[in-house]
Amino acid sequence: MRCPRCGEPVSQFAAGCAICGADLEAARAARPERRMPAVSVPRGRLPRDWWMLPVSALLALAFPLAGALLAGFAARQRDLSGERGMRNAFVAVAVAAVAVLLIPSLRFGAARLLYGV
Repeated sequence: MRCPRCGEPVSQFAAGCAICGADLEAARAARPERRMPAVSVPRGRLPRDWWMLPVSALLALAFPLAGALLAGFAARQRDLSGERGMRNAFVAVAVAAVAVLLIPSLRFGAARLLYGV
C-alpha cells in the first residue's frame, strides 16, 4: 500500500504515514471496498415444454407427415423465442420425418430393401 498524500510505501497495518503524517485509517475508510465481480454461471435448464422433442421424434417415425408438421411448428416457435439449440433439434427431427416420408425403405425397414421380404 502507498500513502495517498505522498505516495511512499507504508505497511498495511500502519495508522499513519511516517513521512508526511497522513491519516491512513481515514483514507482506508473513505476508499471503496474492492470486491471480486460476481460471476454468473449459466444453468443448464430444460425448456418448459421439453417433452415436445421426443414426442415429435416418435411421431416422425410412426407418422412422418404429422411428425414433420409438429416439428416444423415447434422449430418456428423456438426461432421466434430465440432458443437456437432447440430450434436446431426440431429442424433435425423435421428433416428426418421428411426422409422417412419420402424413402419408404426407411419406414418399413432396410430388410425389405435388401432381402425383398
